[in-house]
Amino acid sequence: MWLVDFPQSLPIESTFAGDCGSSNADLGRATAYRCVAGNEVVDPCFADPSGAVGYLLCIDNMSATKAIHVDPTSRQDDPRPSMDHSLPWIVGLVDGQQCVRSSGGQINGQDLNYDCPDGHVYGAPNRASSRWSVAYEPGNSGLLTPVDLKNAYF
Repeated sequence: MWLVDFPQSLPIESTFAGDCGSSNADLGRATAYRCVAGNEVVDPCFADPSGAVGYLLCIDNMSATKAIHVDPTSRQDDPRPSMDHSLPWIVGLVDGQQCVRSSGGQINGQDLNYDCPDGHVYGAPNRASSRWSVAYEPGNSGLLTPVDLKNAYF
């Protein structure tokens, strides 16, 4: 599964109305938001880039298997810094780990780009074949091994 910008293919888990502002999870994407309603906070939420619908769809869990439909009662379109959108904001490894965008150190000149439950991903996904792969560091071993991706969410 490869999602791009607006996760409309995911089943809706819940619906609420809330105030939405710039995403903390994806600071550079103009269509990404953080929405709040009472004690409920969801981030990232995505606006339809075509502008065809007024609601947002949010991803509420690391497995990215369900979405939350948010009807924004207000929407702040704050200025956002530039960010490299060639990288997905979540990559799913074939072993089931979901890895989220991060930053930090380097190994062999490759930047730390994702934190995973059991390790880290360095560099960008290799898209040279139909099966994408990444350089994965198990734990804090300092060793990078190629691992295939199950999915990626842009």
